[in-house]
Amino acid sequence: TFAATLFFFMVFNQNNMPRIIEKILGIFGKHSYLVYLFHPLAMYYLSTYLERHNIVMSAVTVIAFYVCTVTISLIFSLFITKVSKFLPIINFLLTGTALPKPKSGV
Repeated sequence: TFAATLFFFMVFNQNNMPRIIEKILGIFGKHSYLVYLFHPLAMYYLSTYLERHNIVMSAVTVIAFYVCTVTISLIFSLFITKVSKFLPIINFLLTGTALPKPKSGV
């Protein structure tokens, strides 16, 4: 864990990171809390699916499981963010903060 932390610290501090990586990391940074909240539920349903279909957790399956968990959690986060613009109570219930009110033109 410590070695991985040092490695990623080195990688993310490079100034020549590809633009697509910066964009992806920016999206994850913006939605990280909701991804954090939803990922256990995604993992539960994915593991239930694997168990019901007798799929063994091989290396390939674990990698696919991880990618699916991250993808499903991010999609859910994006969905909740969009919906919370129309129903601000959702954002308040999940994060404890209200969305900023639009400034009036007056």
